[in-house]
Amino acid sequence: MYRRTALILAGMTLLGLAVPQSAFAQSEPFAGLWQVNLAKSKYGGQAPKSRTAYLQPDGQNIKMTLVSINADGTPTSVVRPWVFDGMPHPDTATPNFDAIVFTRANTNTIIENRLRAGQVVQTEPLYYPRTARR
Repeated sequence: MYRRTALILAGMTLLGLAVPQSAFAQSEPFAGLWQVNLAKSKYGGQAPKSRTAYLQPDGQNIKMTLVSINADGTPTSVVRPWVFDGMPHPDTATPNFDAIVFTRANTNTIIENRLRAGQVVQTEPLYYPRTARR
């Protein structure tokens, strides 16, 4: 009985050593600290002096904390969950839209649809690797 248990435990240990840890845990390619490249970005109004996004895995979703220094020097901070359930989620961070729908097209592509009064007013695909500095 003890010999059989010892063999099973030895086999499980060898299996654990043989399979890389990355196979057990999925990584989130968008996770990390992102600095917006203002020279390559386009804005409808004045561009901010700086903008940094911290993307953190939150279960199957992503939590984004966006810190900006506006053109006039005032700091702003927004925390926005990226929930991948296909439903619109309220967003009060900008007057241009009132809700966002995030869809994961594949591991390296997220589609962000911004809505106003239930209608899509802007669609932005987000790709990894991104052009922003990580």
